[in-house]
Amino acid sequence: MPQEQSPQIQRPITNTLVVEGSPAKFVAQYSGEPQPQVTWLRNALQILQETRDIKVSDTLERYKQSRF
Repeated sequence: MPQEQSPQIQRPITNTLVVEGSPAKFVAQYSGEPQPQVTWLRNALQILQETRDIKVSDTLERYKQSRF
């Protein structure tokens, strides 16, 4: 059984400037045991589901890509 480890952010998201309507990609890298639960927010509201313009992906890089 893996030893517990508190959540840590190895790579925080950074501010990104894009042209309105263009895609933006936000990447965060984190670790922890058990695996931390991650919540993405937009305008201080939790993103509860994907839409045509917002895609949330939990991969090795754990990223969110959206169009604003």
